[in-house]
Order: sequence, then structure tokens, then C-alpha cells
Amino acid sequence: MSLLYVKAREMMEFDAKVQQSQNTNIRLFRKPKPAPVQRNK
Repeated sequence: MSLLYVKAREMMEFDAKVQQSQNTNIRLFRKPKPAPVQRNK
């Protein structure tokens, strides 16, 4: 039972890491870049 619990816990932690990385990627992709626009102005 303990082995299954550890495996499930590892999978949950891995899923959480994947979701966090996907969220950061979406934020970086959707975020507009104001710095170059201000420099061009």
C-alpha cells in the first residue's frame, strides 16, 4: 500500500509541475511586450 501511495503522490506532484509550466507558458505567450513598443516610440 505504501508503494502505491508514494507512486500516486509522485504522479500528483508531476501533474502539478506540468500544469504550472503550462500556465507560465500561456502567460508568456499571451502577454504583450510593451518594452520594444515604447522604445520604437
